[in-house]
Amino acid sequence: MFSTMVSPLDVRRAGIAAIVATALAYRGLKKQSLSRSGAAAAMAVGFLSCAGSYRWGCALIAFYYSSSKLTKLKAEVKAKYEEGVKAGEGQRDYIQVFSCSLVGIVIGVAHVVLYGLGNDHPIDFVSKPLSSKLLCAYMAHFAACNGDTWASEIGILAPSNSTTLITTGRKCPPGTNGGVSRRGTLAATAGGAFIGLVFLLTGGLEGGLFLKTQWPLIPLGAVCGLLGSTIDSIMGATLQASYQHKKTRRVCGHGLGNRDPQEYTLVCGTDVLTNEQVNVLSVTLASVAGAVLGPPVWTLCGW
Repeated sequence: MFSTMVSPLDVRRAGIAAIVATALAYRGLKKQSLSRSGAAAAMAVGFLSCAGSYRWGCALIAFYYSSSKLTKLKAEVKAKYEEGVKAGEGQRDYIQVFSCSLVGIVIGVAHVVLYGLGNDHPIDFVSKPLSSKLLCAYMAHFAACNGDTWASEIGILAPSNSTTLITTGRKCPPGTNGGVSRRGTLAATAGGAFIGLVFLLTGGLEGGLFLKTQWPLIPLGAVCGLLGSTIDSIMGATLQASYQHKKTRRVCGHGLGNRDPQEYTLVCGTDVLTNEQVNVLSVTLASVAGAVLGPPVWTLCGW
C-alpha cells in the first residue's frame, strides 16, 4: 500500500533523480539531440522515472542515449532519402519526447501509487501478479520505443531495393512510413532485447541482485520491440501519408504542409495521424502486450 511518509532514502532518490534529469537535458541541448522544449520535457520525464525506480531511469537513459546515437548515425546519408533530416542534427521537441515516454510514466506512477517509491522487486507472477505485470508493461513500453527507433534509424540505411511496404510487399523508397526491411526488423528485435537486458542487469539497484529468475526479460523485450515496430509500420503505411518528391526522390512522411502537391507523388497511406500519434498508439498497445505476454513468457522459460 502506498504510504505518504517520506523517508531519507526517498529524499536521496529524489536528489539523484534531479541530478540525472538535469544531466540528460543539458547533454541533449549540448549535443543538439533535443530542442529547448525537448530538454525541458526530458528533464521532467527523467526526474519522474529515476525518482520512481533507479532501473526505470536506466531503461529511459538506455533508450534516450542509444536512440540519440543512432539518429545521428550517417545523417548525411539519411538526408538524401528523407526530407527534414539535416546532416549532424536530430533534434527532438517536447511532443516527440512525450510521445515516447508519457505512457511509460503513467505506468510508473501507477506502480508507485500502489506499491510506493523504489519498491522494485523481482518479477513474480505468483506472489506479485499485478506489480509484475506493471513492471513488464513499463519495460515493454521502452522496448517498443527503442525497437521502433532502432528499426527506423538503421532500416533506412538498408539497400534501397530491399525496402518493402509491410501491407502489400511492394517495393518502396527508404524512409517511407510502413516500409520494412530485414535489417530494420533485426534492429527492432535487437533494440527491444537491449532494453530487456538493461532492465535485467539494473534490477539490483534497489537492493538485492536477482538475475537467475529474471532473464526472460530479454526475450520479452525482443518480442515487444518487434511488436511495437510492426504496429507502428502498419499504422504508418495506412494512417500516415508518405510522398516522394518527383525530382529529388526524397520521401516526405510528415504531411506536405505548405509544399506544392504537384511536385510530389503519393507512395502510400492517408494523412490521418501524425508520427507522434502513431508512436503513442503503438507503444500503448506494446505496453499492454508486455503485461499480457509476461506470464506465458515466464512459463515458457521455466519460471
